[in-house]
Amino acid sequence: MESDGVESLCGPGLLEFRIEFRTLKSILNGVSVANVDAFKMDIEGSECAALDGYPEFAKRHTLVWAFIETNTVETKRCVKAFADSNKFKIAEPWTNDAVMTRNRQWILKSMR
Repeated sequence: MESDGVESLCGPGLLEFRIEFRTLKSILNGVSVANVDAFKMDIEGSECAALDGYPEFAKRHTLVWAFIETNTVETKRCVKAFADSNKFKIAEPWTNDAVMTRNRQWILKSMR
C-alpha cells in the first residue's frame, strides 16, 4: 500500500527520521473494508488528525460503537465534536477514554 505522505521530523540530538502516514480512509480502502460497525482508536495524540482526515467516516459506515483514547484537552474536544455531530452518546463518567455508541444504549448501561 502506498503512503498518503511522508513527514521528516527532527528528534532529540537533531537526528532526522521520516514517518510515512496514511489516512483512515485510505487504510480502509486499501484493505477493501466495505463497512465498519465498531472501532478502537489509540494513536498517541493523533486521534483528531485521523478523524479530521475522514470527515464522512460515521456517515459512510454503520458505526454503533467506538472507543477512542482522549488523553489531552484537544483530543477530548475533537472527540466530543465527532460524537455530537454523529449522534453518539459518550458513557459517563468520561475520564481518559471515550466509550461511545449510537443506537445501542445497552452498551452505555453495561459500562457503568
